[in-house]
Amino acid sequence: MNEFLEQFLVEARELVEQGAADLLALERAPSDRESLDSAFRAFHTLKGGAGIIDFVAMARAVHAAEEVLSAVRTGERLVTPTLISDCLSCLDHVTEWLDTIQENGEIPEHVDGVADRIAAQFSGGSPIEAAVQAIEGESGYSPSSMPSPYAILKAQLSLVRGDGAGARGAATSAGRVVVNVLRHLGRINEAEESARSFSEGVERLDWESLARAIELAASQIAEWPRDESPAPISKPRSTSRTLRIDTERVNALVNLAGELTVSMNAVGHIARLALESRNALAAEVNREHERLDRLISALQLAVLELRVLPLNGLFQRFSRPVREMSASFAKSVRLTIEGEDTEADKAIIEMLFEPLLHVVRNALDHGIEPEGERATAGKPAVATLCLRGRREGEHVLVEVEDDGRGMDAARIRNAAIERGIASKEDVAALSEDEVLDLIFVPGFSTAAEVSDVSGRGVGMDAVRTSVERLGGRVQVETRPGAGSTVRFILPFSVMMMRVISVESGGQKFGIPLDAVVETLHVPRDQIHAVGLAQAFILRNRTVPLIDLSQTLGLNLSPTKSVATVMVVALGEGQLAGLEIDRLGERINVMLKPREGLLSDLPALTGTTMSGDGSVLIILDVREMLR
Repeated sequence: MNEFLEQFLVEARELVEQGAADLLALERAPSDRESLDSAFRAFHTLKGGAGIIDFVAMARAVHAAEEVLSAVRTGERLVTPTLISDCLSCLDHVTEWLDTIQENGEIPEHVDGVADRIAAQFSGGSPIEAAVQAIEGESGYSPSSMPSPYAILKAQLSLVRGDGAGARGAATSAGRVVVNVLRHLGRINEAEESARSFSEGVERLDWESLARAIELAASQIAEWPRDESPAPISKPRSTSRTLRIDTERVNALVNLAGELTVSMNAVGHIARLALESRNALAAEVNREHERLDRLISALQLAVLELRVLPLNGLFQRFSRPVREMSASFAKSVRLTIEGEDTEADKAIIEMLFEPLLHVVRNALDHGIEPEGERATAGKPAVATLCLRGRREGEHVLVEVEDDGRGMDAARIRNAAIERGIASKEDVAALSEDEVLDLIFVPGFSTAAEVSDVSGRGVGMDAVRTSVERLGGRVQVETRPGAGSTVRFILPFSVMMMRVISVESGGQKFGIPLDAVVETLHVPRDQIHAVGLAQAFILRNRTVPLIDLSQTLGLNLSPTKSVATVMVVALGEGQLAGLEIDRLGERINVMLKPREGLLSDLPALTGTTMSGDGSVLIILDVREMLR
């Protein structure tokens, strides 16, 4: 692929993302001039880029969408769901073409027919009259799917002000919309009053009377928000002060930082050997090691910052799925975003979309009630779904919160029994938190029927698995009748980890420090048999004991010491003692992903090189304690 195509791909993908975000923000707030102008610029620049690489079909398709947005800017067209959908569809085709270029390194051929169909979508008669007729022909009116009559009135009257003939036609058709809406809502008296006001204003071309009629009609149509600016979607971050760097170059730098970390750990190993042998240079070597440790730790953080991205891009991807699912479920839902500037590792952000999509789908399908049920409960007709991000220490928290009906513990218990997940007696003995945890069991579902989006018993178990694979965990909170929150607690970085090394069965392993509660020695006579297992008492709490070498299938020590060396670890909310042969040091490591024979072992997080040159396997404690 030549240099021009590579640059075009990078810029075009950014413009597609920018244009989609602006279009969705514009749909939520049709009077948002900033979003309109930004969307127009995105399409205009896409057209220019297509022209530079001589991609004529794409330029023609994008130009058609650009013309429509230009008409909206001048007031000749209105922002309608159909217009937004057509523009988004155009961007979908652009994305497909970009993918083809990425794969083949060449401009797609034989796409002129597709481009012609896209252009034809945007052609038609009088745009204003078409929008008016669309609203007049609706059998039902929903603020989430139709532009407000107030917005139509403003657009039409401002368009033809000063033109007598045009003003009469625009005001007459706009008046019909308002009158029809009021009649549909059963407000016959208000409809007749509005009809008279518009009729008198049109006859005299009395703009003040028409303006008063608009205000009166807008106040009477309470089901539509008068000011169409509900919680706009946050805008993509400006990239004016950023530098584009190829991902492979960043990864290469991360790998070099990892190699430096290995070398630094090796120097530390040499320093310890020198101290043990009382070498005269030991103190000097140790000082240099400490200095090197500080410098490389700072370098690690700086390098990892290159892999850090804001959650904004991830959150923005949900605007369109929420829009489409809202229409599919016939529910009015407003998406809000908080903490979009919160940063996380690029690898985490790239893998979060699918588990988050499961949670969002469940919230819209099961959590958020239909409008009728919300009205009975005294809730707003438009439900709120919030995506939220924040940083807490070394963790990133990502939340999906809805204001729906919440989770019904009794329903979850019954579903678990009906699906054979647990017996009636076992379910009855569960606490409320343990009942909520049932939603993560494979095969669990409360859906009465299987549909395209729910009821197959696949979803939340996959969510937990995906999040735990990233080194995180999932929490659920519910408020009966008020909504639910699903929280992902994730590490800030999946590349760098602080571990404690241990030895068991003649091999060395690393245990993540964030999973370690404490280390201790437990006398053998304080370890008791519990059935086929063993346990010990720690501060009046029974803690199960896991022999690490036996669990991992390693060579068992021929003799057992008087006291057991123990690492007390926490995973899945459960404490367990890991019996080991000896403790090692605490070190920072740069993880390498599982590869080859290690790729299918579930209890491993990754590998790194220890200071003595051996491979150090990092254990996944949460998986071991399942």
